[in-house]
Amino acid sequence: QLIEEFSKGDFWIRIPFAEVALYFLILLMGTIALIAIVGPLVVFRRDGIRAPHFWSQAAFFSSLGAGFMFIEIGIIQKLNIYIGHPILSLSTVLASLLVFTGVGSLLVSANAPWVRRERLTKIMVAIGIATMIWLGFVSWVVIPVTFRFDSVLRIPIVILTIFPVGVLLGVPFATGIGII
Repeated sequence: QLIEEFSKGDFWIRIPFAEVALYFLILLMGTIALIAIVGPLVVFRRDGIRAPHFWSQAAFFSSLGAGFMFIEIGIIQKLNIYIGHPILSLSTVLASLLVFTGVGSLLVSANAPWVRRERLTKIMVAIGIATMIWLGFVSWVVIPVTFRFDSVLRIPIVILTIFPVGVLLGVPFATGIGII
């Protein structure tokens, strides 16, 4: 049956090249990242890979980075049409999140007594809940009310609404570094 379809000439049209290429690139980048991070530690036999809880810490920070990127991409996609231009949306959201996660990390690095190892899970859950609340608030309140505003006004509105989520996103990284 495969030979019959191949002989028809439309066999190559049916292969989802974009999806296959995307999965291949994800696998390739993951492999390169793993080699680049763990490879030098194994080759040079430093204390890094033999440190206690190395793999759990590596998994924590990898998951933290992936989760941050997923939230970041979701926010960019949500606000793309609202802001009106993809590049403007990307730059506004990235700059806002970078500044506000820095504020969140700064709050934790000041040895805030409310952030400890045993509270890290609760903080992560709070971030997830805050992100969902933010998404609902922006989707059902902010965008419908302010969609007719000029983009000059919409950009500061986006920056203000990203503030609480950005601050919360800065907490786990600084807490994880403090625990190490």
